[in-house]
Amino acid sequence: MNLEFLMATLTSTPGRYAKALFETAKEKDEIKEILANFDNLSSFLKNNFEIERVLLSGVLSKKNLDDVWQIVGQKMSLRSSFLGLIRVLVAERRLALFYSIYEKYQSLVEFHHQDRKVGVYSAHPLGASEETLLKKTLSSLFPEKIHMTFAIDESLLSGIVVKTDTLALDASYKTQLKHLADVLKG
Repeated sequence: MNLEFLMATLTSTPGRYAKALFETAKEKDEIKEILANFDNLSSFLKNNFEIERVLLSGVLSKKNLDDVWQIVGQKMSLRSSFLGLIRVLVAERRLALFYSIYEKYQSLVEFHHQDRKVGVYSAHPLGASEETLLKKTLSSLFPEKIHMTFAIDESLLSGIVVKTDTLALDASYKTQLKHLADVLKG
């Protein structure tokens, strides 16, 4: 991950919360545990829309919402520093920032561990030799460890799209056709 890009994203409100939590987690040697808390809570909330709506909105009073979050924290065995962040978000009525803070925290963890997540989208499954060649090529472009995920997107028609946090490479037939149509329109 590009350090300048990361630093720029940390100036936002979610970025500042994520950075503060990351620094606390680093001091307590619980970076991975906090990330696991984010992963588990995010997954739980996304699979329970009604609970998500109540817990991340201002439907309840601050006091009631804080009480509910303390129970959730206990039931889910959330780290005290993670729950502390949640409680600050409750007090400041900023729970809507939860997913943005999660995203920024993930970026900090990746940078800390010198990892780069790369998503590869193709119209058809890639063969093992194509995946190996792509990983080798991308590894030569980035100094971080590459963690690739592959997904099928039939709308691409053919070709691939490679996405990272700071880069998108679109070598799909769909995009080439769109550019050709734009040129022909004048």
